[in-house]
Amino acid sequence: MSFCFSPSRLLLLPALTLVCLTAATATATEQELTPRDFSTLIPIEAKSGSPVYRLDLPFAVYERSRLSPLRDVRVFNSLGRAEAIYISPAESRPEPAQEQAFPCFTQWVRSGGTEGIVLLRDGQSASETPPAPEGQKPEHNKNRVATARSLLVDFGQKRPRFERVRLVPRETPGGETRDQDGGMLSTRLYTSADMQSWIAEGRQTLGQMRMDGQAVELLDLPADRISRRYMLLVPAEGGELFPIQEVRAREKVRDATPVDSIVLRGLEDEKAGGFSYALPRGLPVINLEPEPAGNDNFLLRGRILTPALRADSGAQRRPRRQLPPELVWQERAPFSYYELRDAHSRNTVRADPVPFDRRWLSPENNDPLLRDAPATLLLRLGGDIIKQPPALRVRWAGQQLYFMAGGPGPYTLAVGSLKAGDLAGTRDAALRELPVAAGPARLNMAELREQTPPPAYDETPGGQRWLLWGVLLLGAAAMAFMAAQLLRKPEK
Repeated sequence: MSFCFSPSRLLLLPALTLVCLTAATATATEQELTPRDFSTLIPIEAKSGSPVYRLDLPFAVYERSRLSPLRDVRVFNSLGRAEAIYISPAESRPEPAQEQAFPCFTQWVRSGGTEGIVLLRDGQSASETPPAPEGQKPEHNKNRVATARSLLVDFGQKRPRFERVRLVPRETPGGETRDQDGGMLSTRLYTSADMQSWIAEGRQTLGQMRMDGQAVELLDLPADRISRRYMLLVPAEGGELFPIQEVRAREKVRDATPVDSIVLRGLEDEKAGGFSYALPRGLPVINLEPEPAGNDNFLLRGRILTPALRADSGAQRRPRRQLPPELVWQERAPFSYYELRDAHSRNTVRADPVPFDRRWLSPENNDPLLRDAPATLLLRLGGDIIKQPPALRVRWAGQQLYFMAGGPGPYTLAVGSLKAGDLAGTRDAALRELPVAAGPARLNMAELREQTPPPAYDETPGGQRWLLWGVLLLGAAAMAFMAAQLLRKPEK
């Protein structure tokens, strides 16, 4: 049986080859990032004539890049093509590093007697003590007096990714002895975009915290074990500290006062010296369990319980004066307290050598380049805690970015991948004005290929240019083969 090769059949092989190669090129092109995929583009001042450049990532740029994996930070040339990059690890940068301070505002409120109400308005606090019942004198029992401290850390738009970090000092108020007052119990409320932390204090134990009549046992430790410690509250991997959107949705804002009131109540057991307090309905409740962590430190694991109202069909038949609706406690997310001991000075606490682990804030950013944390949190207190408010400082170790100049300049630093679900915000406008200068660096091609993750290097235009040339050469070979078959004389 003989086969007859007609010109139409000869065209099938080159056509199929071109279709397959074009599809492969389109698939590779879809994986390549372009400047349109980023929310912020920052011009780079680079000197010409160098094959490899090095630039120091500004602190604000790094914070913005944490909203997406750091390997999505790109350097583009004037043609919109990404260059091969390599980001140095944090441990290679020397100390001391830059520090950025954020103010902390403190308010002190004393509640004497059996009950006191603390009102919050734009970071300001006021104390009201209810009048004594008729026929009774006001109580002035020092053992029944509770002290509340409000620590408001104003982050603003400077550190958007640190809005869930809580630095809680376990210090007693100035002028009071540690032996009598013991440690502090802390919880946090959101009042606006800023962070609001409330720290209430007992004498020997931490007592109970109540919400809408529901009591949750918290912690019972000797005062000498917790009075000189500072605590860093972070969410565990896979969960958030508080459901911020849900809390804000439950708030009723009136005159810029999202949180209505906090009620402090003294306990009947004067020997325990503890306390309890009620929070507005809809805010989370904390439940803690201590666990020794070595080096005289404690790791406190706990849960966040969010109350939810249970629907009741007979609610309308009840009389006007009725008990609060039944609450269903739902576990939202686990978290951990890391206690940091102040072994040298009572007024200065450094979080070293406890690093800031980005998994506490963004579990999805588990990138190989992000395993070693470049930032460290510090809490600096002045000599007089009342007159000089404490300041939260962030030690930025800094990172360097190397990129290979494989195309014409000028170059642009792209931050914040829109593919990760990010949208450009108001802070991006300030980032565009940051001066980012790049200088010549020595980094050979072998080191760049070895240190750079494969996704960051394979998506560079160099590999795709070779693929495009291969497609063109194979297409030319197929066309030549087809022309040779058409021009060949048929055999007789």
